[in-house]
Amino acid sequence: SRSLTHELVRHRQFGVSQLSQRFIEHDDCNFVVPPALLNEWRLNPTGIEAEKYRADCQSTLADYLWWLDAYKRLGYTGKEAKEAARSKLTNDVETRILITGDLRCWRVFFELRASEGADKEIRRLANMCYDKLAEECPNVFDDYEKKTLADGSFAIDTKHRKI
Repeated sequence: SRSLTHELVRHRQFGVSQLSQRFIEHDDCNFVVPPALLNEWRLNPTGIEAEKYRADCQSTLADYLWWLDAYKRLGYTGKEAKEAARSKLTNDVETRILITGDLRCWRVFFELRASEGADKEIRRLANMCYDKLAEECPNVFDDYEKKTLADGSFAIDTKHRKI
């Protein structure tokens, strides 16, 4: 989600390339369900919260498309119209990113963002990245321990912080 990438770019040691909302069509965009709601939806997948969230996503998309069309009718170019209308999109709109960093950067990222107190969405990303990197570079990450938390998610910890 855009919310996650706002957190991610705070790690200035990474190189981050993100899909721009100014250049793509959002007529059928996806929304990333916040992890807090995912826990609820596993228990009650047709609950009122799920219905409200889906309705809000559709409303957000409809508002965006209405404003996109309005800006085009007012004479703005496609790029200008998208640039102006994107303010109607919420932070849970899906985006695509490419992240690069050296192994030390990744260790710091895991220590901060895979910890129990981290935001759940970025912790989920940190765990997925850790799984891939630990498989590719086991000696670099063999001091990390992955533990299951009460909500079923995972956290990662190490005895050798900030190496």
